[in-house]
Amino acid sequence: MTFRRRNVVGVAIGVVLLGLVVLLAAERSSPDGLYVADVRLGAAGDYYYEFRGGKVDLVVCEDATSTSRLSEGVYSRGADGWVWAWDRGKHKEPVVKLRPSLAGLRVSFPDGSHFFLRRRLFTGRRPDWMQDHLPWGVQ
Repeated sequence: MTFRRRNVVGVAIGVVLLGLVVLLAAERSSPDGLYVADVRLGAAGDYYYEFRGGKVDLVVCEDATSTSRLSEGVYSRGADGWVWAWDRGKHKEPVVKLRPSLAGLRVSFPDGSHFFLRRRLFTGRRPDWMQDHLPWGVQ
């Protein structure tokens, strides 16, 4: 391969990678979707957050026949963007800001702290073999 052809291939690969980065960082118009839940929740089986229709649910699939939904509050578009009002029973959590992108959802608290919920790759319940053989973070 000649030096010139190698440069063209290198530039083309760079442009594609840059395009992917821009696409993943681009802000979405809505946080609707499924997001990987934190392993520290301590739920058994397959679990994830579902943002749909203004409601946030923690979906827990304990086995092939048992799926439960736990309400985690509501989200809406405010003057400063998307917000999530957590509702955990008797404990009212602060309203947090949401910044959706193709890669996931940035959640920012009033005190300046934040965390990131990565978009879930699999839209349904993962098969048992996948839960047994893949690391937790691969969803």
